[in-house]
Amino acid sequence: MSLPNSITAINASTFYGCNNLNSINIPNSVTTIDRFAFYQCSALTSIVIPNSVDSIGKSAFSGCKSLTSVTSYITDVFETGEDAFQNCTNATLYVPNGLIETYQSTADWSRLTRIEGIPGVSLILACSDQGKVTINDFLEFANNIGETVVYDGTENTFVFTPEEGCRLDRVLINGLDVTKSVKNNRLTAQIMPNSKMMVVFSSKGEDINGDGVVNIADVISIVNTILEQ
Repeated sequence: MSLPNSITAINASTFYGCNNLNSINIPNSVTTIDRFAFYQCSALTSIVIPNSVDSIGKSAFSGCKSLTSVTSYITDVFETGEDAFQNCTNATLYVPNGLIETYQSTADWSRLTRIEGIPGVSLILACSDQGKVTINDFLEFANNIGETVVYDGTENTFVFTPEEGCRLDRVLINGLDVTKSVKNNRLTAQIMPNSKMMVVFSSKGEDINGDGVVNIADVISIVNTILEQ
């Protein structure tokens, strides 16, 4: 089950005792999972918690005895409410790589004794030198070409920040122009293994190739310059 992007909180007891709920994918708009939100959802087997969540209430997932997979993309790890994962002994907690020990030492996440890194996929990213790209809120690229690992099996969030006086010109994934999908300098996308992303920033009104006009030919010039580095 996927919840709409319009919600910002899953209120107290929203799914209390819902025995027909098998899985839940919580959107990036949600910041709060309130107390008893999924209490005793006995058929729930998997949940995905986005990095936007900054509060999980008392007994939010308590009694979800069929849980086998809890995936948390939270990077600023916080203590949940009391007994948030009580009786979830069969679940494996998947967390961002590098944060396993943090989760292991933080209540009530530590109740989930099997904690592993989230499986990832490789992404080669090239970013021109007039802006930066932030991936999933904690990885940054600026004037760089390199390979990084992004989340597998779910959407990744890319934030594009031009320098002052500059703009975002183009975003291409595997050669496909996805610029129109960028809203407020943010893009959410599921990345396939071994993908390539090209992010082109330029000065506003910049005529890169010197032909007297600013158009797609200037973007192509920037892309070629990056590829040659």
